[in-house]
Amino acid sequence: MNRLDTLIDLPGSSFLAIHHLHGDDARKENPKAVPQTTDFQILWVQEASEIHRTDKMNYSIRSNTIFCGLPAQLHHLTNDDRLNGYLISFNESFLSHGNDDTSGVYGSDFFEMFSRFSAIELDKEMAGEMAGIVQKMVKESGSQRLLGTELTRRYLKIFLLYLLQQFQLSQPASAKSAGNALVKRFIGTVEKDFRLKKSVSAYAGQLGVTANHLNEAVKKVLGHSAGYHIRQRIIQEAKRKATFSDSNMKEIAYDLGFDDSSHFSKFFKNYAGVNFSYFKKAASTMNHPLLHQKREIAMA
Repeated sequence: MNRLDTLIDLPGSSFLAIHHLHGDDARKENPKAVPQTTDFQILWVQEASEIHRTDKMNYSIRSNTIFCGLPAQLHHLTNDDRLNGYLISFNESFLSHGNDDTSGVYGSDFFEMFSRFSAIELDKEMAGEMAGIVQKMVKESGSQRLLGTELTRRYLKIFLLYLLQQFQLSQPASAKSAGNALVKRFIGTVEKDFRLKKSVSAYAGQLGVTANHLNEAVKKVLGHSAGYHIRQRIIQEAKRKATFSDSNMKEIAYDLGFDDSSHFSKFFKNYAGVNFSYFKKAASTMNHPLLHQKREIAMA
């Protein structure tokens, strides 16, 4: 996206960027482009574009629809002269830093919203209020006034709370139960730490429960064990890097926390169903069925 309305770049790689989208921005991105790995993204289409693609999953969208993307997801829109909206990018440290003691995305209710990969449709009144918040963010970020950055950060959190309210209203009652709290914390922790932690016991210790309890809770809610979801998150990232970058197996293995590339090769074949070299070659075919496997983490 070429048009940049505002950028706040703070020491320590903390940043927020807001792009105002126009019709000439809706173009197909280079499928080999490496997506950034530190950004949460909010894509708000105020006027309709027919197709939004996340990684290689296509979604039809209507006006006043918002998509939330996790770090490393690749987005692009089909050509549409009617396109109008915003792309808001920020990293965890920008949101969690500040004076109001609000957590970031990981470990909060925001994470489930970002992890669902689904469209959130806004009613006209809510869309108007949220557009006003974005305009205040842009104004404060460019004002160079004392506390301007802190106000911008708080406006971002208010925007996310409005969006979370819309998201939760669209969810079935079972997805809102307090019994899912541990599972939500687990999925958020996996998303944050999957490069560093590979075992159920490591996550169980961090969450203050036993490995058996964690496995049972996750399986009850999501249908598969905690270990399954850890492995699938690693495989998802390996496939993403094999598809959208020129990195070789050794480089990808290192990035994902494997000291031994042969161990990674065996891991990939066991849980992806094919060897790495075959998958990377097949990835050049845009519609290869192996690329359309999706990690389901919806709360039952």
